[in-house]
Amino acid sequence: MSTRYTPAVRTEFQCATKTRPHRVVAVNVSNRKTRATEAWDNGFSILENHEFAARACLAKSLDGPLELLVTGRDGGGYIFTVLP
Repeated sequence: MSTRYTPAVRTEFQCATKTRPHRVVAVNVSNRKTRATEAWDNGFSILENHEFAARACLAKSLDGPLELLVTGRDGGGYIFTVLP
């Protein structure tokens, strides 16, 4: 029996610093080198900002449209899983 790989991304909100605005960092759970940092957009909801960062991270390793599912919360962020 083979194990099916389901990509997952963990997002985290980061507060503004003197040189950088509020942002969301998304990291691929299985490959921590794949990451994306997106500036916070006040026009989006909290979840939409996190989802945008998760999609940006996954776009680096996956092609095509993705259906994401929030599978949990982790501190100041979320865990997103790609639906098969």
